[in-house]
Amino acid sequence: MSDRVIFFPDLIGNSLGGFDTLFMPVGRTDAQAAHAYVKKPIGIPEYKQYCNSKLPSCSRNGKGEKVMEQSKIIIQYMPEITEDQLWDFYVRNDICEVGYGKETAVKPLKFPAYIVGAFYEDKLVGLIRAMFDGLSADIREFCLECELQGDNLKYNNGSVIEQDKYGIAGRMGNLLTEELRKLGNTFTVAYIVEGTEEDIYRSIGLKHNQGHAVYYRDERPYV
Repeated sequence: MSDRVIFFPDLIGNSLGGFDTLFMPVGRTDAQAAHAYVKKPIGIPEYKQYCNSKLPSCSRNGKGEKVMEQSKIIIQYMPEITEDQLWDFYVRNDICEVGYGKETAVKPLKFPAYIVGAFYEDKLVGLIRAMFDGLSADIREFCLECELQGDNLKYNNGSVIEQDKYGIAGRMGNLLTEELRKLGNTFTVAYIVEGTEEDIYRSIGLKHNQGHAVYYRDERPYV
């Protein structure tokens, strides 16, 4: 596979649609995800309790951190991502996989997956990752640096894309689904957080898969 690089803010310009999709970025409890698009919530506790609240908050403008220059962000299909880049991204953005510890949290890099990453200088600042069997795809992770999402975030967690202020998440999602369709992808499954992430997934051609429920087993040690 050849890498495809998009320099933000250039547009991909392709219209992608027709997927019956639920979406869940990694780091979310499956219980929450099950109720994101398939039925009404049943009193799932506040999301943040499932994350390590002792981790540093996402980098925010106005607090002394270096603000990213949007023109320097690169979006790339099938990039090489190091364990340190992935781990640092998780820690900076309070993503729950930190609860595993580094050795376990970076395991997905060792298994075949289709990935689009966004980079700022040497930092990973966005990631979407899917498993694909030649026909069906399962999007397992969709994360974006909090600084790039926008202001006044409710969860302030990189695995919940509340806003897409600069269009970076949309470009990542469109690039991945475009490449999967070239490979014969006809059905995609994923999960979202209800009431928060609908706009971003609709913007990349995904829609609510009504009448479906999710069954799961959760043995993660940090939950």
